[in-house]
Amino acid sequence: MDEILHELSPAALIAANEENMFAGFRYWTRAEVHDDAELLWWITDEPDPIFNMLFRARLTEENVDAAIEAAIARARAHKVPLLWWTGPATRPLSLESSLVAHGFHREIQPGMVLDLHAWRQAPPVPGLVIERVENPTALRHWCDIVAKVLTSSGRGATFWFDTFSELDYTNHRPIRLYLGSMDGVPVATSGLYMAAGVAGITCVATLPEYRRRGIGAAMTSQPLVEAAALGFQAATLQASEMGARVYEALGFRTHCNIGIFFWADGAAS
Repeated sequence: MDEILHELSPAALIAANEENMFAGFRYWTRAEVHDDAELLWWITDEPDPIFNMLFRARLTEENVDAAIEAAIARARAHKVPLLWWTGPATRPLSLESSLVAHGFHREIQPGMVLDLHAWRQAPPVPGLVIERVENPTALRHWCDIVAKVLTSSGRGATFWFDTFSELDYTNHRPIRLYLGSMDGVPVATSGLYMAAGVAGITCVATLPEYRRRGIGAAMTSQPLVEAAALGFQAATLQASEMGARVYEALGFRTHCNIGIFFWADGAAS
């Protein structure tokens, strides 16, 4: 794990937000990976974009089109859709418009940061028990919920289970997983990934029938409590539109925008 970040300037926090995300996905991906100075990407045969992603573009104006066309060709060969992430460090600035021109659909998520010196812990939710994932049964429940909530296809639970089973997820460094249960029924997840000197919050998911009870906030608070106890000064995450309101109530603030560009054969741009 990297040293804890103490220099909490806006520029340092924006950089840490992206670097934590890159490191987290790189750590737990179980795929064909390409990682060089220009681009980080991986691809699988899973037909959901979350398993086929591109990050950290450091391209030139001259090779943007070639990089995009190569990504599409790989996706077509594997018969999968793609997600291409952009952010403040993306180069060149024209990449986003080039992605749209090649048929990618654009969405924006806020990159959010929390100062752990002064955050507002969520109130407890009656009946909710949050525990670390430390055995295969709990991991299976965690993967089932994440697949149902965070993938567009609802698939991928077995892929994630196999991935985390190969990692030492019970050792708590650099990752911790959390499972929330209501009256013994697994209903929600979250994760903590420690990299780039910050506590990255990830995989916050609640089954639809259990939403609007404060469970998402509670699932986010648990890793924050542990991160603060470990000495972290800041937490980062990338938020959906629905999740942003929950995180703002805990004290997270938007520091940058993260672009998410979706591509699939036949998808409208």
